[in-house]
Amino acid sequence: MNAIVLIGAGRLGASLAEALAEAGLMLAAVADLDPAAARRAGRKFPGCRTTTDNIEAARLGQAVFLCVPDSAVGPAARALAKSGIDWRGRIVVHCSGLLDSRVLDPVRRRGALTASCHPVRAFAGRPIPPRVFDGVAVAVEGQPAAVAWARRIFSRLGAAPFALRADRKPLYHAACALASNDLVVLLDMALGLLEASGFSRKRAWELIAPLVQGTLHNVNKFGTAAALTGPMIRGDAAVVGRHLDALKKFPLAREVYKKLGLGTVDILKRSGARPEQVRALKRLLEDK
Repeated sequence: MNAIVLIGAGRLGASLAEALAEAGLMLAAVADLDPAAARRAGRKFPGCRTTTDNIEAARLGQAVFLCVPDSAVGPAARALAKSGIDWRGRIVVHCSGLLDSRVLDPVRRRGALTASCHPVRAFAGRPIPPRVFDGVAVAVEGQPAAVAWARRIFSRLGAAPFALRADRKPLYHAACALASNDLVVLLDMALGLLEASGFSRKRAWELIAPLVQGTLHNVNKFGTAAALTGPMIRGDAAVVGRHLDALKKFPLAREVYKKLGLGTVDILKRSGARPEQVRALKRLLEDK
């Protein structure tokens, strides 16, 4: 395997470093603006150079992982292209879910082979669990040689690489955000409403955690339509109306409830619910 360099030792970069160590692969260098983060990521690799200088690190590898924020990928690529490094035959891969490999064109024009790889997983920081990439889908696109290399690396880590067209990445990434980040926001909103009902935050989570876990289990086993429960699936407009009344002092939560309710109506329509039930719920959610 090529000598690998990691630029960016945040949540994803640190997780990638741990996984590479577990798989017996080597990091030649780690760069991060936080020197302590770079040292932590490189600590399991004998002789690994840690630095705050991306160019210094990149000189030491034949393959570079850019694990930096989306806004930093383009500037990093331009700086690498201007560094004087001979990029011919070297591999540069970024890990943004939104951006495709064309953002790496500055180094590609210098001879680098480029790709993008996005693990479909939320990386929440330390402690990093063992085998963190096991079974994780990884979206890959770019130049064939770089894609083949990235597939080999992630397969060694236990992940499941798959091809994703560059033009589909923005919608794909929005879907990932809905399923992960927005789920966290929705849970936080539910916890806040329970706090307003008199529960401590700790007790509120104890109440809804089994509900959340059971819902995910049902979606996994039966699909989204069959996993729906509650007043909307029963067509109980009176209960939905009481919910909307209770939420009047919480305008953001009320608006979210209404919008998600309209999403529920769409699922009901696709599932063959009675037209009059669908119309009554939709009218209530749009008018109340």
